[in-house]
Amino acid sequence: MMIRALRVAGLVMLVLGWASMAFAQTDCKTLVPASPWGPNDQTGATNRVTSAVTKAAAAEIKEGKVVPMSYVLTDGVPLFGTRFSKTILTATTLAPGAALGENQLTYMEDTWLSQSHVGTHLDGMGHIGRKDCYFNQTI
Repeated sequence: MMIRALRVAGLVMLVLGWASMAFAQTDCKTLVPASPWGPNDQTGATNRVTSAVTKAAAAEIKEGKVVPMSYVLTDGVPLFGTRFSKTILTATTLAPGAALGENQLTYMEDTWLSQSHVGTHLDGMGHIGRKDCYFNQTI
């Protein structure tokens, strides 16, 4: 009985030791540079987009050409790692007798399943890091 208790205690200590290693925090100050806009900065380089910069950029417009800067979120959008996307079209009112009202209204509902931070977006700084350190030395 005593040997069994010692084995269980040893196993518990081993598991707790591994768990504490898994949750060890990196010293982010040595791994990720601090933001030049201070410790509470949450927007990074977009701090450079001031009214004056916007006005100067608008003065550079010659053609007024619109350039899309994002991906359409559809099946096949570029994804990192083993992520997935799936589109489901639900048409419940197309079943016999399911149309609504005097005009026999029907509708379809799109459901898009995917991890939410795919493609291009402005808050990417909070989603890409080194080890457990993210923008502005945050964990």
